[in-house]
Amino acid sequence: GETMAENGARLIVERRDELPAPFTARHVQRKGWAGLADREVVAAALEVLVATNHVREVRTDTTATGGRPTTSFEWNPMTGKEG
Repeated sequence: GETMAENGARLIVERRDELPAPFTARHVQRKGWAGLADREVVAAALEVLVATNHVREVRTDTTATGGRPTTSFEWNPMTGKEG
């Protein structure tokens, strides 16, 4: 499990230019990248990226129109160019 998360995190970093800024776990999952189609694996890979300071979590509360809370991710500008 840990190796899958690390490999997934590496793949996300390699393909960061293909993601919007900021991005969500769903953005990653919908790309259908090898090994990152499963929600749990994507979540674990994103946890690795947060733990290694590649990205930071941004939590958004419900919107005025009643939208659900969302967690998105922003790239750390010190780890490379902005997505």
